[in-house]
Amino acid sequence: FAFVSGRLAIQEAMARRRMVVATHVNELKDDYVREEPFSPFLRIGGNGEQLADLVAHYRTRADERLKLVNEAFAHVRTLTWRRNAQGYLDFWNRSATSLARTSWCDRASLAMQLCAESA
Repeated sequence: FAFVSGRLAIQEAMARRRMVVATHVNELKDDYVREEPFSPFLRIGGNGEQLADLVAHYRTRADERLKLVNEAFAHVRTLTWRRNAQGYLDFWNRSATSLARTSWCDRASLAMQLCAESA
Protein backbone atom coordinates (compact mmCIF):
# COMPACT_ATOMS: atom_id res chain seq x y z
CA PHE A 1 0.00 0.00 0.00
CA ALA A 2 1.02 3.61 -0.58
CA PHE A 3 -0.77 6.48 1.15
CA VAL A 4 -0.11 9.55 -0.97
CA SER A 5 -1.81 12.67 -2.26
CA GLY A 6 0.65 14.30 -4.64
CA ARG A 7 0.21 13.75 -8.36
CA LEU A 8 3.76 12.56 -9.00
CA ALA A 9 3.82 10.55 -5.78
CA ILE A 10 0.66 8.73 -6.89
CA GLN A 11 2.20 7.93 -10.27
CA GLU A 12 5.48 6.81 -8.69
CA ALA A 13 3.64 4.48 -6.31
CA MET A 14 1.73 3.02 -9.25
CA ALA A 15 4.98 2.52 -11.15
CA ARG A 16 6.31 0.61 -8.14
CA ARG A 17 3.22 -1.61 -8.23
CA ARG A 18 1.70 -0.40 -4.97
CA MET A 19 -1.97 -0.23 -4.14
CA VAL A 20 -2.57 3.52 -3.96
CA VAL A 21 -4.83 4.94 -1.31
CA ALA A 22 -4.99 8.65 -1.95
CA THR A 23 -5.49 11.12 0.83
CA HIS A 24 -6.39 14.74 0.33
CA VAL A 25 -6.63 17.72 2.59
CA ASN A 26 -8.05 20.45 0.38
CA GLU A 27 -10.34 21.00 -2.61
CA LEU A 28 -7.53 21.30 -5.13
CA LYS A 29 -6.12 17.91 -4.24
CA ASP A 30 -9.62 16.46 -4.17
CA ASP A 31 -10.12 17.62 -7.76
CA TYR A 32 -6.99 16.06 -9.13
CA VAL A 33 -7.30 12.89 -7.09
CA ARG A 34 -10.82 12.35 -8.45
CA GLU A 35 -10.50 13.76 -11.98
CA GLU A 36 -7.16 12.52 -13.29
CA PRO A 37 -6.67 9.70 -15.81
CA PHE A 38 -5.16 7.61 -12.99
CA SER A 39 -8.20 8.07 -10.72
CA PRO A 40 -9.91 4.76 -11.61
CA PHE A 41 -6.82 2.88 -10.41
CA LEU A 42 -6.71 4.20 -6.84
CA ARG A 43 -8.95 4.42 -3.84
CA ILE A 44 -9.60 7.57 -1.83
CA GLY A 45 -9.75 7.86 1.94
CA GLY A 46 -10.73 11.06 3.65
CA ASN A 47 -10.11 10.18 7.29
CA GLY A 48 -8.40 7.55 9.40
CA GLU A 49 -11.44 5.33 9.66
CA GLN A 50 -11.95 5.31 5.87
CA LEU A 51 -8.27 4.55 5.32
CA ALA A 52 -8.42 1.66 7.79
CA ASP A 53 -11.55 0.29 6.11
CA LEU A 54 -9.89 0.42 2.69
CA VAL A 55 -6.79 -1.37 3.91
CA ALA A 56 -8.84 -4.04 5.67
CA HIS A 57 -10.95 -4.57 2.55
CA TYR A 58 -8.06 -4.88 0.09
CA ARG A 59 -5.84 -6.83 2.44
CA THR A 60 -8.34 -9.69 2.38
CA ARG A 61 -9.15 -9.39 -1.33
CA ALA A 62 -5.84 -9.90 -3.05
CA ASP A 63 -7.49 -10.50 -6.43
CA GLU A 64 -9.19 -7.07 -6.40
CA ARG A 65 -6.01 -5.39 -5.16
CA LEU A 66 -3.87 -7.08 -7.80
CA LYS A 67 -6.29 -6.08 -10.56
CA LEU A 68 -6.10 -2.41 -9.53
CA VAL A 69 -2.32 -2.54 -9.14
CA ASN A 70 -1.85 -4.11 -12.58
CA GLU A 71 -4.20 -1.63 -14.27
CA ALA A 72 -2.42 1.27 -12.55
CA PHE A 73 0.96 -0.07 -13.65
CA ALA A 74 -0.23 -0.43 -17.24
CA HIS A 75 -1.47 3.17 -17.12
CA VAL A 76 1.75 4.69 -15.78
CA ARG A 77 3.82 2.79 -18.32
CA THR A 78 2.19 4.95 -20.99
CA LEU A 79 3.37 8.20 -19.36
CA THR A 80 6.19 10.39 -20.54
CA TRP A 81 7.46 13.67 -19.08
CA ARG A 82 5.79 15.54 -21.94
CA ARG A 83 2.48 13.76 -21.39
CA ASN A 84 2.72 14.35 -17.65
CA ALA A 85 3.37 18.07 -18.18
CA GLN A 86 0.40 18.20 -20.55
CA GLY A 87 -1.72 16.60 -17.84
CA TYR A 88 -0.78 19.41 -15.48
CA LEU A 89 -1.64 21.99 -18.12
CA ASP A 90 -4.97 20.34 -18.89
CA PHE A 91 -5.85 20.26 -15.21
CA TRP A 92 -4.94 23.90 -14.64
CA ASN A 93 -6.74 24.99 -17.80
CA ARG A 94 -9.89 23.25 -16.54
CA SER A 95 -9.46 24.68 -13.05
CA ALA A 96 -8.33 28.20 -13.86
CA THR A 97 -10.80 30.70 -12.46
CA SER A 98 -8.64 33.71 -11.85
CA LEU A 99 -6.38 35.85 -13.99
CA ALA A 100 -3.38 34.74 -11.93
CA ARG A 101 -3.97 31.06 -12.71
CA THR A 102 -4.63 31.77 -16.36
CA SER A 103 -1.43 33.76 -16.50
CA TRP A 104 0.44 30.82 -14.94
CA CYS A 105 -1.06 28.49 -17.54
CA ASP A 106 0.06 30.79 -20.34
CA ARG A 107 3.60 30.75 -18.95
CA ALA A 108 3.52 26.97 -18.58
CA SER A 109 2.25 26.57 -22.16
CA LEU A 110 5.06 28.77 -23.42
CA ALA A 111 7.58 26.70 -21.45
CA MET A 112 6.19 23.53 -23.05
CA GLN A 113 6.52 25.06 -26.51
CA LEU A 114 10.10 26.12 -25.81
CA CYS A 115 10.96 22.63 -24.58
CA ALA A 116 9.44 21.10 -27.70
CA GLU A 117 11.41 23.45 -29.94
CA SER A 118 14.68 22.67 -28.22
CA ALA A 119 14.18 18.88 -28.31
